Amino acid sequence: MLMPFLLIMTTSVVPTPTPLPAAVVNAKPLREVVYHASFTRRESLSQEHFGAIPPDSYGHTTGDDGTITVDVMAVGKGTLGIKLVEAWKHSGQTYTFLGNVAPDGSVNFGSQTISPCSRELLPFFAPRFAPADDLVKGGSWVAKYDGKTVGVKTTYAVSNIDGAVVKLSEARAITVKAALGMNADTSGWVTYEPSRLVPLAGELTTLQQRASASSSDTIQTVVDFTRVSDTRDP
Repeated sequence: MLMPFLLIMTTSVVPTPTPLPAAVVNAKPLREVVYHASFTRRESLSQEHFGAIPPDSYGHTTGDDGTITVDVMAVGKGTLGIKLVEAWKHSGQTYTFLGNVAPDGSVNFGSQTISPCSRELLPFFAPRFAPADDLVKGGSWVAKYDGKTVGVKTTYAVSNIDGAVVKLSEARAITVKAALGMNADTSGWVTYEPSRLVPLAGELTTLQQRASASSSDTIQTVVDFTRVSDTRDP
């Protein structure tokens, strides 16, 4: 479930949906879960000069809030066919995407750029996202990926259990082996109900950094989400 998160280093937060057939868009889902979500992305760039001249600094902030609707359209061998609808208030835009979530939590939407909020919450719908034996207070597990150009290590730890709800802390480190890549570190928490395979709420911060002899570039992305409704609720 680590590969999808590599996209956070190379894609913007502006969604790029693929047009979908009307039959898919209008079909009734097996399950529908709605979230209120928001994200903020702050980028700062500092350009160094020789001598006593102070560096030039630039900054840019983008973000939005709205709703994310996760429709489970099909299930096969543990893989979930997902229709994802993101409706953002400030931009006034609504985007519909079609993809899938693999049994281990890998999020696959091809060339479509879903929001960082969606990319963070979707893995928790997967049937084998968390090892059952580790979902105890004090339990933890590590997921790793080591590729030719990037390495990823994510640690999940159970910080609290309240009835059927598990609170997880999440720490992810992405190391880019290419010269121009941006390393990234993510930290935060997610409340998760394993018996229903659903995230309830979460807040995560990702810090991406790149530096050279003459400049430095830092991007901080903060996402949060809260479940509003679920057709599996009693």
